[in-house]
Amino acid sequence: MKQEFRRALCGVVARKPHTAAGNFLSDFGRRYVPGFQPFDASALLEGAPFES
Repeated sequence: MKQEFRRALCGVVARKPHTAAGNFLSDFGRRYVPGFQPFDASALLEGAPFES
């Protein structure tokens, strides 16, 4: 059961990584989904098209 549950959660993260923002799915993404990059609000701010 654990493996199937992990596989299901990682499938969500792999298909829709934005759904992992700010919740436990990001933990599974970091550990088990190759290439997963968790949402980073500070990077969003730094990349905004206006002056500091």
